[in-house]
Amino acid sequence: MATNIFGYCDPKFAKVENVFRKLFNDGWEFEGASFSAYHKGKLVVDLKGGYSDSSSNAKWKDNTRTMIFSSSKAVGAICMAIAVDRGYCKYEEKVSKYWPNFAKNGKENTTILHIVNHQAGLPIFYVDISIEECKDPDFIAEAIENQTPLWEPGTKYGYHAITYGWLVDQIIRRVDPEKRGIGQFFNEEIAQKYARDLAKLFSLMIRGDLISKDLVKRFYEPLIKEKNVAFNYGNGHGFMYEPHPKKPEKWLVGHPGYGGNNVMVDPEEEIVVAYITNGIKAGAGDMVIPYRLLRNAVFDSLVKFPKENVTDRTLENAAPPMLS
Repeated sequence: MATNIFGYCDPKFAKVENVFRKLFNDGWEFEGASFSAYHKGKLVVDLKGGYSDSSSNAKWKDNTRTMIFSSSKAVGAICMAIAVDRGYCKYEEKVSKYWPNFAKNGKENTTILHIVNHQAGLPIFYVDISIEECKDPDFIAEAIENQTPLWEPGTKYGYHAITYGWLVDQIIRRVDPEKRGIGQFFNEEIAQKYARDLAKLFSLMIRGDLISKDLVKRFYEPLIKEKNVAFNYGNGHGFMYEPHPKKPEKWLVGHPGYGGNNVMVDPEEEIVVAYITNGIKAGAGDMVIPYRLLRNAVFDSLVKFPKENVTDRTLENAAPPMLS
């Protein structure tokens, strides 16, 4: 039976609420989850349910926080886009222009675009790093400076799962006139002024409230579509892409995270969907069935998209996971 389901759903998107409840009823959601959607700047779905910690019977609340894992990389990409849009730097510029010591050990031609596109050849650290050292930007900078790329920068695309955040942070620290780290930059330039909510943040971005619409248009299509040395996602400017569920040859842009977390945007139609869960699911991106069903229910609810364009697994013909 559905547990602790609450929130808001525009009546036009009733299918989304039905799917959300059924995911809990049928065992797909076994911990907690939140799903939000914006359409043309308006919040149309904001549903939550389950537990923040089922082991202590703590229910999911309106202010529950949870890890979103690599979906946060899209937030880093937005911070970098703001820096570019304000003229602090350009994607095509060499990192060493702002960070001279970065040029050591074969990194002299690495561009900012190589960094955000996961093409820099720096997906891991060669040295052990303690928790305290993680908090020391000078230590991290030196560790990066001393590394040799695993491949010639720009020649391959390999997901920088662990190092991406630190790399972007180090660049922001150097191009920002106030020399802020990415956490402070995000808090002062985005969170305090606009939004902390993931779906709202992306709605503001695509509507031109955070960066210019001319720059947003550069994000409509991935720059890289070939196979990743780790896994296969379209990529560009720090975002990841998945095929549009209703428009052949079009893309959704955002970033998936471990366990099923995801935020994706149809920039042309100004549709944003964000799925957050603490019940870790198998797969990633649109391979995660709860996210996929909720996302598709949003697009099915908009009459301009013909429903016959895409076939998909449904809750009726998909076997629920085995639960102990």
